[in-house]
Parts: sequence; structure tokens; C-alpha cells
Amino acid sequence: MSDSSKEFFTTLGGICFIHFVIEFPYSLFQGNEFNLSASRFGLYLIVSFGYVVYEYYYSNSDDIVEGNT
Repeated sequence: MSDSSKEFFTTLGGICFIHFVIEFPYSLFQGNEFNLSASRFGLYLIVSFGYVVYEYYYSNSDDIVEGNT
């Protein structure tokens, strides 16, 4: 995968993750329903989870390559 596509998916995942983390507690605070459809909620959750796993994996693989276990 090229660097530009990695940056794109990392940015997309980060945006979805931040959107989910901010919107869910805010909607609870406002007393509104969390108005995401099930399919959109699933999409945000999948992309956010992929982002977190990607960041975790690559931050650990960089440490292993450099010898900093």
C-alpha cells in the first residue's frame, strides 16, 4: 500500500473515531437520541476499530524494527 493511501485511511479512521467519541457522549448529555442508523453506526465502529488497530500495530512494529521492545 502506498504512503498516500495509508495516510488517507489513517485520516478517515481518525475522523470517524473522533466523530464517534465526541457525538455519542454529547447526544447523551443533550438527552437526545443518538441518531445514527444501525448501518452508519456499524460503519463508524468498523472504521474506527480499524484505525485503532492500525495505529497500535504500526506503532509497535516501529518499536520492534528499531529494537525498542
